[in-house]
Amino acid sequence: MTAAACSSLLAFGLAEIAFRVFDIRPTPSPPSTQHDWDAVDNTLNSMGIREKWDSIPDDDRRLRIAFLGDSITYGDNVEPQQTFCALVGQLLTADRSEGVLTINLGFRGTSPGWQLEKFLPLRDILKPNVVVQVVYPNDLGINMHNRLDEIYRWRDGELWLGDGSYVLRYAERQVRYWGAWQRTIDYFRGGRNSTERAAAWTTFRTDVSACKAAVEQGGATYTLVLFPWLVRLDDYALTDVHTTMREFALQLGAPYLDLLEVFAGRDAETLRVSLANEHPNALGHRLAAERIARFLRDEVLPLLDR
Repeated sequence: MTAAACSSLLAFGLAEIAFRVFDIRPTPSPPSTQHDWDAVDNTLNSMGIREKWDSIPDDDRRLRIAFLGDSITYGDNVEPQQTFCALVGQLLTADRSEGVLTINLGFRGTSPGWQLEKFLPLRDILKPNVVVQVVYPNDLGINMHNRLDEIYRWRDGELWLGDGSYVLRYAERQVRYWGAWQRTIDYFRGGRNSTERAAAWTTFRTDVSACKAAVEQGGATYTLVLFPWLVRLDDYALTDVHTTMREFALQLGAPYLDLLEVFAGRDAETLRVSLANEHPNALGHRLAAERIARFLRDEVLPLLDR
């Protein structure tokens, strides 16, 4: 035992020397995304949405397609004209003699239940013909913001081992990142166990069904789109969420598109705003817009012309 202890101490000492000589340090915490936010135009109109106009003229006969969702739909950290909402309008305008007006109803930091509250006062003002609700895996997070704060505190908190050892500091940071990854996967799946996940899915199904009912009560066609998590797309961790979402869409009876088919296998870092920011960049929005436009053209808009 003494020999083993001495060998362990020697190995630790040699590792410590190597870490110090080669200056091996923990990966620094991700930078703030505030710079990404400040770099683009985030002006909202008088209705609190990311559009340049404040009203639609009564004689405007364009087909109106509203996109309802969270920060993915809003277009965090890209310019308004780069969002898939705006690009879909450009792609579809040539197909409709009356033209197409897309309306960005993305509300940052919201889940479907909150989106419904924000949509209802605008429904009869905007009078959309089609409402595309774009959901994201974190919509399963019942306590969305509290759970994210917990993950960030675990990942980015002060190291307990301080500056005493390069080896121990490095090891602790790796443990923290591994723990944050596991907590993030649980967060996107709706909870840490089957009970939490079942509750999350129940809430999600109820809220999305209520959104669909509200859209149809306003005389519009409802459709559902799932935007994937832009992380490790070559070994995607949330395929079970996408499978359950597809099953729910079938039960809901709404046209449904899963955008994972567009992004699967791609280099996620080329599609995100930055390493620290998982929102889609301009390329991510363009790829999404091309697929959404084709989906609407082929599967949704023909329903209006019957």
